Amino acid sequence: MRESQATGSMFDGLVAFFAGAQWKFESSAALQTVSFVFDGKTGPWTTYVKLFEAEHQIAVYGVLPFTVDDDQRLAAAELVTRINHGLVIGNFELDFSDGEVRYKTSLDFEGEALSEKLLIQLVRANLAIVDAYLPAFIALAIRRLAPAAALALVE
Repeated sequence: MRESQATGSMFDGLVAFFAGAQWKFESSAALQTVSFVFDGKTGPWTTYVKLFEAEHQIAVYGVLPFTVDDDQRLAAAELVTRINHGLVIGNFELDFSDGEVRYKTSLDFEGEALSEKLLIQLVRANLAIVDAYLPAFIALAIRRLAPAAALALVE
């Protein structure tokens, strides 16, 4: 992805990538974010691609389509920890204040161009991991399974 010749903005290049790939998405120049809904094997969720242009960093956040209730957040933290222990690329995050769970893949590309190939790999890795582990979070948050039992369903 090259900087847009019209504005010199990496964000414009990011938007052009998604437009060229014919993805249905929304963008916010003010937030430097592109978002889209992905329909995985278990259901849909929203994914955000956030550019930190000055820092030459990019992050992809796959946000689960539900929040975890207060009384399940410690169990969700255990599930996040169990899953993260085996992950190579990215990590799950739990917001204890509101129960949001998201998966983050990120890249620091300082000194390099953010290529379409790198962007595709970053987004695909995010989508694949959320798709793989979403059933475990559903089992924990909705069906109230213990963290180890929920994880055993997908591993």
